[in-house]
Amino acid sequence: MLNWYPKVQSRRSAGVDTDMDGSAATAHLTSAQVSLLDLDELYFDLERFKAERGWHNLNITRRSIGELLADSTWYWLEAPTHVLSLDHFGNVRRWQQIASALLRQYVERYYRYRKSEWELPHLEYRAIDANDPNLWVYPRRRPTATTTG
Repeated sequence: MLNWYPKVQSRRSAGVDTDMDGSAATAHLTSAQVSLLDLDELYFDLERFKAERGWHNLNITRRSIGELLADSTWYWLEAPTHVLSLDHFGNVRRWQQIASALLRQYVERYYRYRKSEWELPHLEYRAIDANDPNLWVYPRRRPTATTTG
């Protein structure tokens, strides 16, 4: 789920967006909106996102981004109707931001799901004591006296 209202409200409070009609809408990006998106920009944004997190074993293809955005069953979007309207070309930048936020959430959730699926058979719970080699305790330091002159 992606709630776009806080973003719209912050722009409105800054005096940028004054055409907010306040009508709540739960929607999806349409095929017309997705066709106007820059898939290359979304692809490179996701590549940066996964590199920032060190997820080098996650593979993303440009084609999969288009297919994922064409399928609206995996998300819902809460946004004012004017943000999603096709009557203003300036909305394309907003749709790009929305698509990027949706894809980042999806990738993060997918990666964590697959990671936990792989780790689960390898997890082992057992009691440890203070001498266990997996438990390292910082040595305590004595306070040192300092002199000021």
